[in-house]
Amino acid sequence: MESNFTCFFKKKRRGHDSCVIIILMKTYMKTVDQVLSEWSGEEKERLKDLIEECREREKKLIEYSKRSEENLGKLTESLISLSYNSHKFREEANKIGDMVLKIYLRNYRKKMPTA
Repeated sequence: MESNFTCFFKKKRRGHDSCVIIILMKTYMKTVDQVLSEWSGEEKERLKDLIEECREREKKLIEYSKRSEENLGKLTESLISLSYNSHKFREEANKIGDMVLKIYLRNYRKKMPTA
């Protein structure tokens, strides 16, 4: 059974590339039909109600897996945006801090008596 795969994607955001690496764990299991191919006709007939229930659950599982992957993609995009915006916020806060310090030093020099 295979288990790991890596998904890479890049997104252009305000002139910068945001690169994200996602490692997803996937387990590849046999489908109901693959399991049934190993069974005898008698086993299939005896357990046909169970087989039908398993097929319905398999369909739901596939649907839920697709939704989960879509939601993971949306969440990842939100995290990229949050990371980018927090980085920009930090840069702007540093610029404002530098400007405040320059103003403070300028005012401090004006108040200093000259010798």
